[in-house]
Amino acid sequence: MVGSFAYNIFVGVFVATIFGSAFFFDLFWPERHEIRGVKIAWRFCSILACCFALSSAIVLSVVLSTRRAEIVGPVATHPLKPPLEYKRNHEAVASLALIWLGWLATLWR
Repeated sequence: MVGSFAYNIFVGVFVATIFGSAFFFDLFWPERHEIRGVKIAWRFCSILACCFALSSAIVLSVVLSTRRAEIVGPVATHPLKPPLEYKRNHEAVASLALIWLGWLATLWR
């Protein structure tokens, strides 16, 4: 679970870096002309951002819908009854909804 949310943070930073810099350049230098290599790099990074966001959304969907946590062992003298179910965690569900909306926005851009 922690790994899937860490990956989600990486994806958010990657998307913000790519599209944030594109927005910055378009805002301050709208009449610029980029060489062919830069245009190809922008397209490649955009496709990568869409793929990363989709994979993060799918991973979070699978983890939230199928996983649960149980605290057992010598540390937990009183195991939780019932175990922690991620699909009942409101922050995790909100994060999942936002990553799907973010992926749609990334794809639309």
